[in-house]
Amino acid sequence: MPDILSHMDAEQLDELSDVFAALGNPLRLRIIEVLSQHRELCVCEIGDRLPELSQSGVSRHLAVLKNVGLVRDRKQGLWVFCSLDLERLGRLPLGVLRQMAEDARHAPEEEAAARVAGRTGARRRPERSQAPAERLELLASKPLRR
Repeated sequence: MPDILSHMDAEQLDELSDVFAALGNPLRLRIIEVLSQHRELCVCEIGDRLPELSQSGVSRHLAVLKNVGLVRDRKQGLWVFCSLDLERLGRLPLGVLRQMAEDARHAPEEEAAARVAGRTGARRRPERSQAPAERLELLASKPLRR
């Protein structure tokens, strides 16, 4: 099984890690979803669609998404309009997720406990299902709406 991240340098890995960290918050995922349904929205319109967030909360989450390059904004008078950075999103190597899910699905089924049984001081961890691989595959298979 090839190492699918080996072709990336440290800077690219850091950048990808930052994107995944930004997407690790459910509210930011919802903001991405709201923006994917509209070409552009004012920050207040995003807040209207996410009533559980204050306008300052929306702005704070948008700043995180902007810092990793997923969202861009433009100011018009007192209004700030936001949109997905489609060019940047198109360059993200999200196929990495699909490949990891495929690799996990075809990985040898060896018992983790058997692999570490001979180690001294090894902690036993509960068995894990293939749910993470399925979640990775689901995330990678969902296209962004434009």
